[in-house]
Parts: sequence; C-alpha cells; structure tokens
Amino acid sequence: MNEPALAATSPEALLFEDVGFYRTLRDELVPRLRSWPSVRVWHAGIDSGEEVYATGILLREEGLWQRSTLWATDPDEARVRRAERAEFAYRASGGRSSLEEYSSVSGDSLTFAERLRERITFFQHDPSADASFAEFQLIVYRPRSASQKERGRALQLAHESLSRFGILVLRDGIRIEQHPLGTRYEALLPGRWAFRRVA
Repeated sequence: MNEPALAATSPEALLFEDVGFYRTLRDELVPRLRSWPSVRVWHAGIDSGEEVYATGILLREEGLWQRSTLWATDPDEARVRRAERAEFAYRASGGRSSLEEYSSVSGDSLTFAERLRERITFFQHDPSADASFAEFQLIVYRPRSASQKERGRALQLAHESLSRFGILVLRDGIRIEQHPLGTRYEALLPGRWAFRRVA
C-alpha cells in the first residue's frame, strides 16, 4: 500500500494547528482514556484529515497506540480519499519526538510512515443518514461546516456510539448542553469543548 503524501509546505506549521486542542487532549483527556483496556476513537467529519494523524501521533507518544484503533469518516467521498494527506505545529502542542519519526520529505511531498496508518481506518460515513457502527471511548466531532440539523443528528449518533463515561470532543461553538441529550453529559473542562457521557 502506498503511503499518503502531501505538499510539504512547512509541515511543522499545520498538522497540530489547533495547539490548545491538542495540549488539552494530551494533558487532560488522555489520562482518562488510560482506564480502558482498549481505546476506540472516532473522528466523525475529517475535513482534510490532519486531526486524525495528529491524534494518532499523540496516542503513540502517550503509550496508548498499541491498544487504540481510530476510525476517520466523512460524508464526502472525495474528502475521505484526500484524508490520507495531512498537514502538520507539532512542538507547540507538546510533541515529544520529531516529525521525521512519523514522516519523510522527498522533493515537494511529505509522506507518512506506514506504522502511523496501521491502526487508522478511513471510510465514507454520513451521520445524517448512516447508523452507528461501533462503540467508542473517544469521539471527536469538529466539522468546519455543518448545518444545525446535521449537528443535531451527528450528536444523536455520537451519543448512541459513545460508551458510558466516554469522552465527546466538540468544536468551539457546538454545545451539547443545548441538545436534548445534554443532561446526560458533564463538562470535563468547564466552558470548553470536552464532555463525558454519564448516562
């Protein structure tokens, strides 16, 4: 299988672009994930795919990689095909190694190591039409654009797919408290975007 490649325009500047999100995931949420014998992670709505690779790197560095499996889905088939391309601000988000461990640069392409992809599955999935396909300990739902109706359906599906005490991560501006299921969640980081299912 060919390794995914992308244009190598300052990879350090893009993969961990949302530094605050990855710092919080690493420092606040990963310790909670350690309590499960296996960790299933669903990135629902992958845009260009960088968050999936960044999460994989983070789980590897935190010692959870061998017991983690990641699913990356999006309703747009073209985005799913492009998701094997990711763009990389690694050190600022707490990176513990160097990007060379996970990728190589050749000419104008950055290629991800096969070992980074071995536990990631990409496929097309539309939360507005498709059913839940597994139970997860961490669901990341951070689409850049989604209608209120799409968000409502995606949150319902996330709830159906999340194990009790599982963690739901949302993009700033999406509030589980405003959803009918909001009473079944508690904020892990008050005023932020991480919630734990309690019922």
